[in-house]
Amino acid sequence: RLSEESPDWYDDPHDVDDENGRRGNHRIPPPFACELLRGTRIGWRWRCSFPDTRIYLHDRNDPDEDDESIDPLEGVVESNSCEINWLEPEPDRESSDYEDYTLQLSSLQNETNFFRGYHNPPSEDEYYEMMEKWWF
Repeated sequence: RLSEESPDWYDDPHDVDDENGRRGNHRIPPPFACELLRGTRIGWRWRCSFPDTRIYLHDRNDPDEDDESIDPLEGVVESNSCEINWLEPEPDRESSDYEDYTLQLSSLQNETNFFRGYHNPPSEDEYYEMMEKWWF
């Protein structure tokens, strides 16, 4: 995990009230956790995890909703990651590992949406610009 003392650290805005008074985990936090990947190929990537936004978003100004009645389901988590930094070359297309590698790679690439194109966490300015385009 990236240290909060790192000069690359910036605040995680994903659990704040928005301008409409809505509160919830409706933003993607910065990818400050490092994940090691082992399989037919070894690598690592920056990643973030957060509660599933489809189950926890409510309007704090709605008198019919109270904080106690709107709870995220435990264990339901979404994640997003940066591109994979591979430490080994891709298996040869003729090798027995290649088919397993392509299946594993496809699954891993499905988790790379918001941070596609980034091998490291975006800078704070890049991150907030991405959030602006993504959510508003």
